[in-house]
Amino acid sequence: MEKKASWGTVVFGVARALLHDRNSRRKFILWVIVAMLLVVALGNWPLEEWLAETPLRFVLWWAGCAFLAVLTFLLGLYDALAVLKENQRREGDH
Repeated sequence: MEKKASWGTVVFGVARALLHDRNSRRKFILWVIVAMLLVVALGNWPLEEWLAETPLRFVLWWAGCAFLAVLTFLLGLYDALAVLKENQRREGDH
């Protein structure tokens, strides 16, 4: 009988694969930044009236923007720490 992987296992596996490689990690950070800027721009101009119709819609929209901003910050922090760790490892080898 096959054992199915849980969502948590799949998410952690993808995250580990994505965050392990510096190039893929930075491409992912770039796409999160692009998505964040796009969402903010859409919320400020074309969707402004639609978002203003109900307070809940407005709060949820900007909560999503805040989530993307925090995600960008955390990914950037992780990248910086990973680069420092790589440099320390390199200096230790010499």
